[in-house]
Amino acid sequence: MWEIDNLLQIINFARSLCLGAVFCLIYDILRALRTLFDFSAVRIFFQDIVFSLLSAFITFVFLLSVTNGELRGFVFISIAFGFLISRFTISRAWVWLLKIIIGFIKSGFYAVSKAFYAGFDTVERNIIIFSKKSVKDLKKLLKNMRKLLYTKQDRKV
Repeated sequence: MWEIDNLLQIINFARSLCLGAVFCLIYDILRALRTLFDFSAVRIFFQDIVFSLLSAFITFVFLLSVTNGELRGFVFISIAFGFLISRFTISRAWVWLLKIIIGFIKSGFYAVSKAFYAGFDTVERNIIIFSKKSVKDLKKLLKNMRKLLYTKQDRKV
């Protein structure tokens, strides 16, 4: 049987704590997005499913690299403990910072989209003005073309 020394177990415990903290910080990104945007319950459900699958895959790869694929109880406990420690300590400041950053990004996208809409509105307005003017010019041209057509009155019998 493969033996692990105590120092390696302590190092793996610390790594697992850090992994749990990273999971919490990733989930806080979703929390910040949910407070700034209005997501439906279905979207929140799928976000949680994707987060769970991503966390499970990362934990699986972590177990492969740290414990050579062996399931160790202290790894799962320390991941959960790291998540909780991060949730009750740095999570509030992290969510506050994320809200500010996402708010700036959201306002930047709003300003860019407002500029594009203004540009498209002027192009649309110019197209409408040009089409109305060209319709008037075509009507005048067609009225002048009427003189070129031969009618019964114009024919010499």
